[in-house]
Amino acid sequence: MDGIGNPVQTVVAGSFGHDGSSTGVAYGAAAGTGADTTLFDIRWGNHHILSFSGGSELDSYDQVDLPAETQQFADSPRFRQDILPILRSLTAGEPPAVDSEATGPTGTILDTDADIVAEDVASAVSGSPDAPHTVTVSNGADKPTLATVTVND
Repeated sequence: MDGIGNPVQTVVAGSFGHDGSSTGVAYGAAAGTGADTTLFDIRWGNHHILSFSGGSELDSYDQVDLPAETQQFADSPRFRQDILPILRSLTAGEPPAVDSEATGPTGTILDTDADIVAEDVASAVSGSPDAPHTVTVSNGADKPTLATVTVND
């Protein structure tokens, strides 16, 4: 369940590059209802969103059977034994308190909270040998990085 009681699911999805020259497989935890599952966004209280995702690049679109490659990755021992247990083990504590004077737009993480979020996520995955090397916090793929924490170093 996410921070406001909605179901969360693990997703593996094929991804096309913007110009068709590349493809990839993306995976992560995503909202279980009412959202595009390839966004990998999970509500963490009313003013915060967490995103847990990763991916693997494939060849160009004309050289890949994307549905088959996606299914092969989802069925692989690496995903089933190494990555899936990490995604299923992630938990988050209570979201940072919301200061009504400092609150950004709904769904954003404030600069003052980014280090807390990054540290919480890094701590949750740090025991796994397959944890990501870094945890990066931003308010979206096209937004600046607010915090970065190294994991397992």
